[in-house]
Amino acid sequence: MQQGLLRRAGKRWSVLGVRDFRLLYLAGAASWFGDEFFVLAVAFAALDLTGSVSAVGTVFAAEFAVLGACLLVGGTVADRVGRRRVMILADVARASTQAIVAFLLLSGQAELWHLVALAGIRGGASAFFDPASTGLVPLTVSGERLQEANALRGMTRSVCVIAGPVGAGLIVTFASSGAAIAVDAASFVLSALLLAAMRVHEPVLEVAESFMRSLAGGWKEFRSRTWLWAGVAQASLFHMVALAPFLTLGIVIARDEIGGPAAWSLVLAAFGAGTLLGGLVALQLRPRRPLVGALAASALYAPQMILLGLAAPVPLIALAALAGGAGVAFWSTVWETTLQQQVPLESLSRVAAYDWLGSLAFLPLGFALAGPAAGLFGAGETLWFGALLLLASVAIVLALPGVRSLRALDERPA
Repeated sequence: MQQGLLRRAGKRWSVLGVRDFRLLYLAGAASWFGDEFFVLAVAFAALDLTGSVSAVGTVFAAEFAVLGACLLVGGTVADRVGRRRVMILADVARASTQAIVAFLLLSGQAELWHLVALAGIRGGASAFFDPASTGLVPLTVSGERLQEANALRGMTRSVCVIAGPVGAGLIVTFASSGAAIAVDAASFVLSALLLAAMRVHEPVLEVAESFMRSLAGGWKEFRSRTWLWAGVAQASLFHMVALAPFLTLGIVIARDEIGGPAAWSLVLAAFGAGTLLGGLVALQLRPRRPLVGALAASALYAPQMILLGLAAPVPLIALAALAGGAGVAFWSTVWETTLQQQVPLESLSRVAAYDWLGSLAFLPLGFALAGPAAGLFGAGETLWFGALLLLASVAIVLALPGVRSLRALDERPA
């Protein structure tokens, strides 16, 4: 029996033997690892330049504001001119901006406005890269192996989220923020070289229609599928009422009630370990009704919110966070696979852009409202209410026939 499990696990990992997918996977790993260097390094750089926490928020706000503003354009361009080409150009842009930031910091010429402007450019480039990446994965593996490919990518991203800040912290501590951002620039160069080495056949559509008509075509594909817009609406609510309050108020509760930074670090580490566990489950388990399994898994995020709101013992919260991380990772993998299998290839990057934009649209609002809500009702009560809304949203979306009846496909639609 154990040999059988090992054989099945080895078969799942064998998707890395597909040359084009392996190159795409390694390119993603390089840029994800570099992303974590940027997050930590630019925060310390902004603090060193200004001494203000608000300056850190301004830099990140610039990046995500431009990211959101450009997503639909990025997805449409990728469908019109080719995903790999767009991804390479986005990597070149991000490598260039990060190299400039690193030079300014290392030479002592950096000012806050430099960080803000270049972070905005970086966000714009990411808005082109991410939808194109979603659309390129199905061109590198067969339909029946899409979930394996997405699970491996998700697991690797989780590893980068855990390991990246450690490496960045060491470089910032023993060298400088500029040196850490230089590593980020190099990661994008490596990603671009790996993507350029791919031999994937990517049919580029001869688009006679205008850009705006192409953009509208993506919206038509998006809104015509009940499961798609309902799932994105649920993801948007999840980010606003669950993810944002948990991250914002968790720090406060940890400081005041459950043991401080060490306790909070344990909870976050457990969640990170859970995302790896969820990726392993997604490698093995392919639900025939994918959205039923995915949405049910997303509900596993609620117990950690409830227990944190109760200021329960830290090991219990950490155990719930482990389950929550596994549920979120499984949900994310199955959702992306379903999107790639159910949406026609020629529209996939545009639809993925609507998915990205809709899912993240209310995340900033969630961060902004978490503090005031805790002031009015209490931190624990805010988390409990968010958990209740999360569970209610899962139940409502699962009640839709178009969601429950959707079946997994082994091949993409023509």
